[in-house]
Amino acid sequence: MRKIPKKTAQRYINDYEIKMKELGIDTPEKGYTKSVGFNKKELQDWLQNLGTETKEIKIFFGIYSSESEKDQTLEEEKSEGRFTTILWPYNADGEPAEDDEGEEDLPVNAGELEP
Repeated sequence: MRKIPKKTAQRYINDYEIKMKELGIDTPEKGYTKSVGFNKKELQDWLQNLGTETKEIKIFFGIYSSESEKDQTLEEEKSEGRFTTILWPYNADGEPAEDDEGEEDLPVNAGELEP
């Protein structure tokens, strides 16, 4: 992990927005999501409760579908077609990690979509 200057981060964000507009993805109804925010305490609690075999957290990108609604993991707002992120714990072998009782440490999708 490395820190980058704010100017560089903002350039990456601006380039993402430009690319999405070029692709015609410029509104939430078309899938546009600028960011996903995570509550610091909830994120820290989740990280603290992962098993000791977790060596990295992979951040996957995903899209909510009509099946997502059936999972009952979404809030009341309609999110179908929106981009999101999934945080998934992995072990040193590059496999999904298990907790200290041998059960799979489940991925989370607990962010707040913006806009």
